Order: sequence, then structure tokens, then C-alpha cells
Amino acid sequence: MAVVPVAAGRMQRLVQPLSMAIPLSIIAVAILTIPLATSQALELTPQQTGAWLFALYAIPGLLSLLLTHLYRQPLFLGWNVAVIVFLASLAGQVRYTDLLGAALVGGAVVALLGALGLTIRVAALVPAPVVYAVVAASVLPFVVRVFD
Repeated sequence: MAVVPVAAGRMQRLVQPLSMAIPLSIIAVAILTIPLATSQALELTPQQTGAWLFALYAIPGLLSLLLTHLYRQPLFLGWNVAVIVFLASLAGQVRYTDLLGAALVGGAVVALLGALGLTIRVAALVPAPVVYAVVAASVLPFVVRVFD
């Protein structure tokens, strides 16, 4: 019978989670180019860009940790790529402060729908292939720009 040191057993249990963390980290960093490109299109100051990135990453991350702790299961909150791309398309047409107000109103509407239990009914109105197409089409310009 082979004797396996306790530390080696612990390390072996960490191999699978760490192997999943590496590609997820790469994706998270690569996705960062979308809000950065959008902040350039909206001509945000470095302070506005920093605050926006904090709102996109830190706040959902902290809330995810809180929800995971409260419910004892992984629950992740994140930002929506399609919304960020939509904001980029409005560059030069709408002021940044107006976009912030619209985002707050949109967030309040989503929270209200969730509180009333209506999200499943609203989501059922949009077929899944349409959702997939919107996400793919919104990311495509950023992917194509990589090869320019």
C-alpha cells in the first residue's frame, strides 16, 4: 500500500478547479477589451472609465461572493455584453450622463420584474435562437477588429 502525503492529496483536489480557473481568467481579461473600447468610443475620462470598470466588475463580483456565501452555492452576477455594445453604438449621439440614467432606469425595471416574478414570462416571449443571435452579432465587431 502506497502512502500519499496529506499535502499531495490536497493539491490533487485543487488541480481540476485550478485548470478551470485558467481559461476563465483568460476569457475575463479578453472580455475586458469590450468595455475599454466602449469607453474610448464614448470618450470617457480615465476617472469615468475606472468608475465604469469598477461598476462592471467589482460590484457584481462582491455581490456574487455575498450571494454564494448566503446560499452556499456558486451564484454569479455579471454585466451584459450586448448592452455594452449597444452603448458603444450610441457614442456621439447620447451624452454619458444620459446613458447612466437610462442604465439606472433599466436596472430598476429588471429588478421590479424579478421582484414580481415576471422574468420567466418575459423571457418566454423571446425565442432562444434570437437571444443567441443578438449576443453573437454584438460581439462580432470586436472579434473582427482583432484581425485588423
